[in-house]
Amino acid sequence: MKDIFPDIKSFSPTNIKYIRYFYEMYPTGLNRPQLGDGSSLYAFQYTDSSMEPEMEESELWRPLPFSDTVSDLINNSIGDECAEAIPEISNGYYFFYDRHSEAADPFDESILWSRSSINCTLAIYDADEDIMYVLIKDT
Repeated sequence: MKDIFPDIKSFSPTNIKYIRYFYEMYPTGLNRPQLGDGSSLYAFQYTDSSMEPEMEESELWRPLPFSDTVSDLINNSIGDECAEAIPEISNGYYFFYDRHSEAADPFDESILWSRSSINCTLAIYDADEDIMYVLIKDT
């Protein structure tokens, strides 16, 4: 994970342990098999609020509220059970990563709607509930 996201400091051994534990306990969650298209949503409950200080220091994690682009990604995904399952969050941070092959800057969300397909990952941290939601979207 550190090789893929070198600027993110939130992948401590403890946090990775929690991610693996969650996956082993809930392997299906709100996940649908992806055959190129679809969405997946994962939720990770933390117990020690260790994520927030690292997000405050990171340039890649942005404080809520969402940008218009990210808000549209979540709120205009009608019929997408995964996006619809994300609760209203007012206190926290989000991280956007564009996985599209044409993305010059994977952290730039501004051109998301200018292409015919969307391949992105959105992580949302709810600071009040200490829950991380990870939405993976492929169209």
